[in-house]
Amino acid sequence: MKIFFSQAPRVSTSLIFAIVLLMSFNGIAAESLPQVKDQMVCHAGKVLTVLNKNYSKKSLTCMKRSTQDTHNYNNLADVYSEGWFVVDINNSDTWVFNK
Repeated sequence: MKIFFSQAPRVSTSLIFAIVLLMSFNGIAAESLPQVKDQMVCHAGKVLTVLNKNYSKKSLTCMKRSTQDTHNYNNLADVYSEGWFVVDINNSDTWVFNK
């Protein structure tokens, strides 16, 4: 028991330092991340057609979170040209974009 109490000030100081350090890193990370204005979820028929910039059929069906409107795109180049960037891909047919 004496050992625990003799180490307690050292442990609490180290714990406080670790918490402050993590909070400072969290602040730096939060400042460096772009602010998300909108999100869009897209469902693709086939990945190869979505990746082909010359494909002329509407192969991506997307819904914007802010407006709940549905938009159709030919390929990823069309989506990227509007300023969207991929944040997640699920099962290679569901894509999540942020703007």
